[in-house]
Amino acid sequence: MNQNALNYIAVACGGALGAVSRLAVGQLFAFSSFPLGTLAVNIAGSLFLGWFTTAAFPTLNISPTVRVGIAVGFVGAFTTFRT
Repeated sequence: MNQNALNYIAVACGGALGAVSRLAVGQLFAFSSFPLGTLAVNIAGSLFLGWFTTAAFPTLNISPTVRVGIAVGFVGAFTTFRT
């Protein structure tokens, strides 16, 4: 399997986990008429993505495919940065 196909699979798997996580966080804040769930996931996702790209990339030995799966797939589905 070529690297491009592996990247697509990693983004799909990360995206599935991110979407389910977003749903769970949204349901935690379902009591509010203000979109607290959206606010929470966007703040958490931004902080995580900032940490992951600046601190985790240089220090952790993570393959480029896993990086794409986490940064684009998981965080992209968890937050609204993809829009």
